[in-house]
Amino acid sequence: MTPPRFPPNSRPWPDVQAEMTSAHAQDKPWYAPRQFKGGSYFGGEDVVQVANDAYRMYINHNALFAPDLFPSLVKYESELLDALLEMLTSPDGAGGSLTSGGTESIIVAIKAARAWARDHKPSAAKPEIVVPHAAHPAFDKATHILGIKTVRVPTSVDFRADLQAMTDAINENTILIAGSAPSYP
Repeated sequence: MTPPRFPPNSRPWPDVQAEMTSAHAQDKPWYAPRQFKGGSYFGGEDVVQVANDAYRMYINHNALFAPDLFPSLVKYESELLDALLEMLTSPDGAGGSLTSGGTESIIVAIKAARAWARDHKPSAAKPEIVVPHAAHPAFDKATHILGIKTVRVPTSVDFRADLQAMTDAINENTILIAGSAPSYP
């Protein structure tokens, strides 16, 4: 008989922690040189310490559902977005939102493009995005979720986006053109 997916009784934290520690011993370091597969960026032990401390301070807070309960999160988000918009020399009225990672960022960007297209490009009956073959796989995940077609364009011989192929792929249904720097792989 197959054991149940969830155990019928809880286990003490020290037992679970020992099991996790043992399993974790098989993992490669997340910050190893030339190891991009983990999708993490190592800025030094001091940066890791600050990030971990800040994370622990706010792990159970959620400004999305209770901004009046956690005004510090709203303040930090606003200050960070203002700084980024300034750094990017964004025009008046530009905005943004914080996301938790690359996949979420891509989904939100494509959702924004879809909303923009509904208002500004209603002729795009079957919305499409054009992306280089080497762009992040989350583009395909996002378009699947949002009901949009992904047009993947082959890269050039030097593994860069083929600008002419991307230009040729643009049509009346194109609502977004994405680039990737550096290429995801």
